[in-house]
Amino acid sequence: MDEVNGVDLSVVNSLGLDFSPTALICGLLFGVIGVYVFRHGKKTLNYSLIFVSILMMCYTAFIHVWWQHWTVGIILCAIAYQINKNGGEMTG
Repeated sequence: MDEVNGVDLSVVNSLGLDFSPTALICGLLFGVIGVYVFRHGKKTLNYSLIFVSILMMCYTAFIHVWWQHWTVGIILCAIAYQINKNGGEMTG
C-alpha cells in the first residue's frame, strides 16, 4: 500500500487527480492567466472572456497527458486574446 503522510495514494489516483510536474506547472501558469482574464472580463462585462477564463482555471483537472495540458492551455489563451481583440466576438 502506497502512503504519503498517512494519505492512501490509491484513493487519490482513483479520483483521477494528476500530480505530475507538468500538470502542476500548467495548472499554476494557466490558472494565474485565467484569473487575470477573469478579472478583465468581469471589469469589461465580457461574458465570453469570463467563460474562457473559467475553462483556463479548471481544465487541468480533466486532462492527464502532458502535451494536451500545453496544447489546450495555449489554445485557450489564443481564444481569450482573440475575444479581447475583437471586443467580445470570435469573428475574424
